Amino acid sequence: MKIIPVNEIPKDVQDVPLDDPMSVYKTFLRMEHVCSILNGVGLSAVQVGIPWKMFITLRPDEGESIQQKFDWYVNCDYEPVDWNFNVAKNRSLEGCLSIKKENGELRRFFVERYPKVKVKGKKLIADASKPIFKDVDFVPESEIATVIFQHEIDHQKGILISDTGKEIDIYPM
Repeated sequence: MKIIPVNEIPKDVQDVPLDDPMSVYKTFLRMEHVCSILNGVGLSAVQVGIPWKMFITLRPDEGESIQQKFDWYVNCDYEPVDWNFNVAKNRSLEGCLSIKKENGELRRFFVERYPKVKVKGKKLIADASKPIFKDVDFVPESEIATVIFQHEIDHQKGILISDTGKEIDIYPM
């Protein structure tokens, strides 16, 4: 499993079948390996050529002694959280494992993101003997997590930061 070129990312993305959690669990383990090697904070299945609505995000408590480094989500979507019905967007500095320069460095973009979103879908709870899906309906706690969820869910919709953002050239690798 490896990151595929942007022009090969599947466009016809389907919900993850929930009848075989063990297969989904094994796919997530392989995605974790790829994301870890590349020092990523998130990875959508479409970035490795799998046309399913699933992605991983680095756990906020990753620095602690835990076995699972990433959280695993399936069939999720987000909506802006707006108590005043006047949703403002914030500029976010982002890179993407799928969008690299010719020399292999990540390209960086400014992208407009909602400051808060509600994420709904399912989370796979890891247990090597019997993984299970759990419903989720939450607002990510940190600004960084909010951006990561929007970025990874956008991948599943065929939206790339190169389509919506302005490329900049800072923080070279």
